[in-house]
Amino acid sequence: IQTSINHVQKSFSFVYCDIMSTSQLSGNVVWIDENRFSLSCYMSFADNKDQSGGHPFSNKRWDTCAVIGNGGIVANSSCGKMINSADFVIRCNLPPLSDGYEKDVGTKTNLVTANPTILFKKFESLDFESAIHPVFINPEYLIKLSKFWHAHGLKEARLSTGVMMTSLALELCDDVHLYGFWPFGIHPFNFKNLTNHYYDDMKPNTNFHSMPVEFSILLQLHRNGVLRLHLGDCQ
Repeated sequence: IQTSINHVQKSFSFVYCDIMSTSQLSGNVVWIDENRFSLSCYMSFADNKDQSGGHPFSNKRWDTCAVIGNGGIVANSSCGKMINSADFVIRCNLPPLSDGYEKDVGTKTNLVTANPTILFKKFESLDFESAIHPVFINPEYLIKLSKFWHAHGLKEARLSTGVMMTSLALELCDDVHLYGFWPFGIHPFNFKNLTNHYYDDMKPNTNFHSMPVEFSILLQLHRNGVLRLHLGDCQ
């Protein structure tokens, strides 16, 4: 799989099919809105003043990137400081970062995904500070990404956001770290019961995603040195 990952990094370009202006929202995050293989996101103007007419990751490359899943395994992990130290931090589905979660998951956010339901429910609670604008990921990128993982044994109906963002991080970053990716109800080290998410116990929709199969592939990538999968406490 490591050779195939190197190939996919060269073959897939994270291109955008459109950039649109919007009202004066503010914030230093990117939103990605998954809907039928089409993603939209809001990108900070402050971070992309030289990107007019292009996609926000043109000529961008980061040293360390952290992709934060929302699994219950990250609760009480004290990984917040380590997550915040990454050059680029990607989060999934607008997770809560305050009310005591900061110590475990950090607060730094450069990109955060949001499906339509989550966006509708949580939009008014977001706190923005700088101007942003929406862009759309080329749907062909996601179709090719789905075909790639399908060829490597991931035959679920739809890729999870976590796998999509991990794939993106492998393209943009030299050193990729994953936190909160553990789809099981028992902690692997202390054997305590875990909630599904670090902030609630809502169960996943198994009609679309096969989290254990996804995890086995991520674990193989970890063993091959492609990325670093964090399952233990950070302190």
